[in-house]
Amino acid sequence: MKFIFLYIFLLLFFFSCTSKDSNDVVQEELKRITVTVVEFKPMVSTIVFSQNISARREARLSPSTPGRIERILVQKGDSVDKGQLLVILSGEMLTQAQAQYEAAKSDYIRAQNLYENSAISLQQLERTEAVYISASAQRDMSARAAYIYAPFKGIIAQISCEEGEVFTFTPEISLNRVKGGGIITLSAIDSVKVAGNISERHYNDVFTGQEAQIIPDLFPDKVWTGYISNKGSFIDESSRTFEVQILIDNPGLTLKPGMYARVSIKLRDRISAVIPEEALVTEDTYEDYYVFVIQNGKARRRPVVVASIENGLWEVLSGINPGDTIANRGARTLQDGDKVQIIR
Repeated sequence: MKFIFLYIFLLLFFFSCTSKDSNDVVQEELKRITVTVVEFKPMVSTIVFSQNISARREARLSPSTPGRIERILVQKGDSVDKGQLLVILSGEMLTQAQAQYEAAKSDYIRAQNLYENSAISLQQLERTEAVYISASAQRDMSARAAYIYAPFKGIIAQISCEEGEVFTFTPEISLNRVKGGGIITLSAIDSVKVAGNISERHYNDVFTGQEAQIIPDLFPDKVWTGYISNKGSFIDESSRTFEVQILIDNPGLTLKPGMYARVSIKLRDRISAVIPEEALVTEDTYEDYYVFVIQNGKARRRPVVVASIENGLWEVLSGINPGDTIANRGARTLQDGDKVQIIR
């Protein structure tokens, strides 16, 4: 009798242990996660970048031919008007060119008279005329080289030579560009500009004439309003960005070239799905993104296209629908088809 009771006890103990182990296995198969329900909300995205302010227009002024600088009529920082005389160079070349012009002109007039009297041929007259035209062009070029005028209204930003020096053209190579050295650098800063690079995904979100806010580091409590004056026509293949130029009115000339400023461009409002950052899963390449949608107690992997992140929320352009339940905390431990247990 005691043997029968012992047998029954062992049998019950065995089945209870087996049932417990079986429950543990079931529990181990369930991935514990939190979830969030997808909502579509109004999104206000802003592009932000920082860059140096530069002059709207800048020119390095120099004569077309080498020459000795007689007088510099302005100083660094002066405001000048368009057409104002800035520099006078020595007139030796102009004097020589004027003399050659007068001689060529006399020869041409004399040749015309001789040709009318049939004393010379048409070919001789044409040669004399060519010399006269050449001398006239040389005189005009020398006259332009003797005086330097302001091509536009602006500020004298730099004076690179001194009176008495002989100016010669010296090219400067910068960023794969060849620039000519000049006697004077003239900058127009009644309006200034800021250029910046923006990711290609925003190419269709920005447009010429769009407003931008500019906050210089020197004036953190003041905001200037500018607008996009130029939008790049091409995408840079290496950086996957395009350039925009922001033009800012500067009537008080408060903004100076070289100032560092923060630029923000508000994009058009749109309705988009937003999800928590921890619900978004990606591979090591960070090129493909996906979420896990919970259906009938299982996690189903679904690719998504994302746009940006703001305040811990990602904007999803496509791949999920309103009302979808997606894995939140614990999403990055899931595989497609995993059974889940939703916890709160």
